[in-house]
Amino acid sequence: MQIKKGTWRIAILIPKLNIAIKLPRIYFKSAYQMSLPWIKNKGVGQLLKKEIFEFGIFSHGAVSSWLFRGIAENFCEFGFYLKTRHCFLLPTYFSLFGLINVQKLAIEPKINDRDLLHQMVTLTHDKANEHHYRNPANFSYQDGKLQILDYGDPDVQKVVKEFGKLLQEKFDINAKCPHNGIISGL
Repeated sequence: MQIKKGTWRIAILIPKLNIAIKLPRIYFKSAYQMSLPWIKNKGVGQLLKKEIFEFGIFSHGAVSSWLFRGIAENFCEFGFYLKTRHCFLLPTYFSLFGLINVQKLAIEPKINDRDLLHQMVTLTHDKANEHHYRNPANFSYQDGKLQILDYGDPDVQKVVKEFGKLLQEKFDINAKCPHNGIISGL
């Protein structure tokens, strides 16, 4: 058994069962620290108005994201898999309202972040040029096929819908970044 910590979730890897259990990370202290200045200066009503109408769970820095983003990503990940059963998605077998997800165990691709990001950027015409797509730990590579294992974020889901099949078909584990490892944004 192994434990991996991401920004919004913790994964418990259980190789004997070939599964990963994903649990949300909840940052009570950060949520408190973010909300305190708003409450002192403008009141609870203004904080709630801002959280509900201007921010959302997926907004960076929103109080609700510190509390509920891991739960939302688990919930959205399972829903997206059930709805699409997209070949680029590593299967999520079960979710208990986003509090616990059970997913197929990933086999991390043996590729460095620059080579991975170069292919992601090239194959998606720069739509996948962000932190998420340069981290090999966000992917699985089995039987010659690339799959994404972290797809709870709506922006990631958009890329999967538009380019997932192409990424799975065209991804080359042995491809190297031709620009001496230099990619804008890295």
